[in-house]
Amino acid sequence: GACHKHEKAGIAGAIAPDLTHIGSVAGKRKPGLSGGDYIRESILAPTAFVVPGQPPIMPPGFGDKMTASELEMVVKFLADSK
Repeated sequence: GACHKHEKAGIAGAIAPDLTHIGSVAGKRKPGLSGGDYIRESILAPTAFVVPGQPPIMPPGFGDKMTASELEMVVKFLADSK
């Protein structure tokens, strides 16, 4: 909650990019990946693709702190955020 902002989730993070509408752009970020796959990869391997102009500040290992079910819930929520 301290890092990313997401208006619909009531999160007001200010350090990292706003994820309120990430579902609208995720599928266009990295060729060959669907929006959900891009979001999943961004959580599990945050330096695999860094949006131009954004610093690579997502901590590695963050995805290891979630169960597979929790990860999929986060991916689905963000992919549906349009």
